[in-house]
Amino acid sequence: KNPNPNRIVADAMNIPLETSSIDIITCEHFFEHLENPMAIIKECWRVLKPDGKLIFTTPNKWSYIGIAAMILPLSFHVFWKQLIEKSHVSDKNEICRTYYRLNSLGKIKHVAARTGFEVEELRTFAGAPGYTQIIPGLHLIFVLAHKFLDIFPILKPLRISIVGCLIK
Repeated sequence: KNPNPNRIVADAMNIPLETSSIDIITCEHFFEHLENPMAIIKECWRVLKPDGKLIFTTPNKWSYIGIAAMILPLSFHVFWKQLIEKSHVSDKNEICRTYYRLNSLGKIKHVAARTGFEVEELRTFAGAPGYTQIIPGLHLIFVLAHKFLDIFPILKPLRISIVGCLIK
């Protein structure tokens, strides 16, 4: 749906760009869907110029949302999303399977080291809850829970999202 005429739609394991040809790759809510993250991170390494950056945000596998996504079937996620958006999910690519193979601070550091990337920054944050907004009382409880997650450093590994920057 991106109207940019310079967009590329391709298999992430075979990006149709020359080696060392781009400065930045950005990914938003992508890592959780990677069945083979090592191959894709290697491909990102290939197309990035020296000092190029891979900037991303992804759900944290160890947050309550990550754990729920691993336990609940995809059909429940589709059902809940339809309730929240009060619509029918018609785009089959809108909701896809999650693997959570590159969604923890430790795993990201490990894969970065194995592929030659340097971790410039990795942060976790809770942000605003989105999945509970249709139940006002419950939503308030989750808003407070997210505030606690962000306030107390000891809860850092349980925060909802990871944002990071890897440098080639």
